Amino acid sequence: MSYIVVLLSFVCVCISPYSLAQGQLGVSLISNKEKELNIKPNVTLQFYLTSIHQNVAHVVFQAHTQFRNITVSTTAEPTYSTSVNGSHVGVLTSLHKLQDNATWYVTSWNDADIHLVVIAVTYSSTDPVPGGCNQEFNLQVDPNLNLAKVTTDLTVLQYPHANVAYNRDPKLGPPVCESIKNNLTYELYELYITERDLSELAFTLAIKKMLTVGDVLKNGRKLISLSSSDKANLSMVTYPGQGVVWTVLVTQLVNTTIHQAVYVPMASYACNFESNENGCNNIDTAWTWIAASFSAVVGIFICFLGHRHFKTELFIFGGLTFTLIFFIVFSIATDISGMDLAIATALFALLGAVLWLTFWWYCGLAVFSVLLVALLFGYLVASTLFFTPFGNIPWWRSNLNYGMTFACAVLILPVIFLYWTKTLNIISCAVVGSYGFVAGVSMAAHGSLAYIVVNSVKSAVVHDFIKAIPTTPFQYSDIILCAVWGILAIVGLCIQLYTERHQPDFPPCPYKMHKQKREEARRQQHLNTQTERSPLLEDAVNIQYGGLNSPSYARAPHLNEIT
Repeated sequence: MSYIVVLLSFVCVCISPYSLAQGQLGVSLISNKEKELNIKPNVTLQFYLTSIHQNVAHVVFQAHTQFRNITVSTTAEPTYSTSVNGSHVGVLTSLHKLQDNATWYVTSWNDADIHLVVIAVTYSSTDPVPGGCNQEFNLQVDPNLNLAKVTTDLTVLQYPHANVAYNRDPKLGPPVCESIKNNLTYELYELYITERDLSELAFTLAIKKMLTVGDVLKNGRKLISLSSSDKANLSMVTYPGQGVVWTVLVTQLVNTTIHQAVYVPMASYACNFESNENGCNNIDTAWTWIAASFSAVVGIFICFLGHRHFKTELFIFGGLTFTLIFFIVFSIATDISGMDLAIATALFALLGAVLWLTFWWYCGLAVFSVLLVALLFGYLVASTLFFTPFGNIPWWRSNLNYGMTFACAVLILPVIFLYWTKTLNIISCAVVGSYGFVAGVSMAAHGSLAYIVVNSVKSAVVHDFIKAIPTTPFQYSDIILCAVWGILAIVGLCIQLYTERHQPDFPPCPYKMHKQKREEARRQQHLNTQTERSPLLEDAVNIQYGGLNSPSYARAPHLNEIT
C-alpha cells in the first residue's frame, strides 16, 4: 500500500509542473458558494466541483468580471460549441449517471490581472433547465443572458427559453421544447449598484447578491413576468454610469410545487470603461456642473420669489418651455446632436422667451400668460406620475395610450385651477421651482430625480423608448431629495401666498402703462407751455375776436347784393 502512495505522489509531482507550464491551475469549488480570486494575463484556470450529490442533475458554472472579457469552457481547449466569451458568462453541465464531479476552464486574454467572481450552482432533477431550449446561440444549453443592443438610453437583453426538469441521462433525451411552452414562466429581476459607484468593490457586492435563486428572491426587484409564448427580448431603460444587475428567474409548477432556476446574471453600466472620450469615467463634465448650478439657483428663486417678479418668471418659464419644444423638434427633425443640438436649442429657447415676454408686454393677458406656466407645471406632474411604478404598467407601451394619458395628466391641474389664476401661478412656481433646485442637487450628487423630466423627453425623441421597462434607481439619496422637494414646495407656496395676500393679483400691462405715461407726459408738457395769454380753448388759438377775420364780424348782405 505504501508503494502505491509513493507512486501516486511521484505522478502528482511530475504532472503539476507540466500543468503549471501549460498555464492551467486548479481551483476547488463548493456548490452554491461564490469564490473570489484574481486571474493573471494569458492564464487558464481549472475549476472543479467534487462530491456532487446524486439528486443533482445539472450544474451551472458562472464567472463574472466588472467589464473585461474572459472565456469559459467545458473543455481544456475552447471550441465554438463548448465555450462562451464575455464579462458575465456561464456554462451548464448536465451530469451523467454516477458522475460526482465536474470541471470547467476560465481563460483570460487580457494584459492585466482581473478580479473574478465564480460559482457553481447546482439544480436537482425537478428544477427547470435555464437555456435548455436554446435554438439561437452557440451552446447547446445556454443559461446566459445575451446583449442584443446597448446604448446610453436602452439595453435589450435576449435569453434562450428554458426546458422543463429531467433526470440524468434520460433514455429518450431531454423533453421536446415544443411540448412544454405553457409549463414555464419567466420573471425579470434587477438590482441597482450604488448610484454612480464605478468601483470594483461595489460591483462585486452587487453581483454576489444575484447568483442563486435565493439571492435573487431576497435582493432583486421583480420587473415583469413573461410566459413561454412571449418573445424572449427584454428592453430596459439605462443611465450612463449607473450600474445595474439583471437576471431571469424561470419557474416550473409541478403538482402545486414550485421549482425555480436562475439564468447567469449580467451587469451593465451603459458606458465604456475603456474609452477615454465619453467613457464611464468622463460622464461628469464642466457643463454638467454648470447646468446643475443654474438649475438650483433659478429653481430656488422661482420657488420663493417667482410671483413677486412676474416678468422675470415669464421669461424663465418661457425659456424652459421652448427648450423642451425645440429640443424635441430638433432631435426628431434634424440630425444634429451633442453640443450643436444644445447650442441650437438654447438660442431658439432664448428667442422664444423674449417673444413670450414681449407678448405679455403688449397684451398683458394674465390668464393666457399663466397658462404657459401652468402647462409646464402639468408637464412636471405627468412626468412624475410616469416616473413612479404607475409608468411600469404594460398598457403604456403603446404610443397612443401613453400619449393620450400623458396629455390628460398635463392638462388636468391647469384646467381645474385656471379660474384661480393667481393661486395657480403661485403653486406652479413653488412646485416647479423646488424641483429645479432638487434636480440640480441630484445631478451633482448623482441621484435619479433629474431623470423625471429626462425620461419623458426621451419618450418623445428616442425610438422604442416607450416600449422599454422604465426602471430607475431609487436609493437613500433620492428619498432624502424627495423629502426636500416636498418641504421646499410647501414652504415656497406658503411664503408666496402670505407675502402676496394684499397685493394685486398681477402687475398691469406694461404697454398700457407706457401709453398712459406717454399721454400724461404730453398733457403735462402742454400745460407747462400755456401762459395767461393762451386761449382757454385750443380751437380758438387762431381766432381774432373783433377783427375783420373774426367770424363774429361777418355782416349781413345788402339787399342789392342779394338781387
